[in-house]
Amino acid sequence: MTKFFCKDRLSGERAEVDTLEEALTIGEEWLADHRNEAQHDGEWLNDVEDLTVGLVADSGDEEDDIVTHRATFVGTDEEGFDCTILPVPVAVAAPEAPQCK
Repeated sequence: MTKFFCKDRLSGERAEVDTLEEALTIGEEWLADHRNEAQHDGEWLNDVEDLTVGLVADSGDEEDDIVTHRATFVGTDEEGFDCTILPVPVAVAAPEAPQCK
C-alpha cells in the first residue's frame, strides 16, 4: 500500500499517512506554525523550504523518498513574501536529437 510523508527538517518532525491529502494538510499546519513565528519578527527562517511532502520509498529508507511537494516562497519585495506548499516540477527527458553525419 502506498504511504505518503510530510517532513519538516526545521522542526525535526516527520509524519507518515495513507493519502497525499493528509500529508498536505499536515504540511499546511506545520507551515502555519512557521508563519506565526515569522510574524513575530517579520522574517521567515530560511529552512522553511525544507518542509517536504511526497511518497514513502518502498525501501523504507527516507533518503529514497520521492518528494512531490515543497514549501516555496512566493511574493515580491514590494508586496512581501509568504510561503506555500507547491508541487515540485518533474524532470522530463529531452527527446533524443537526430545524429549528425
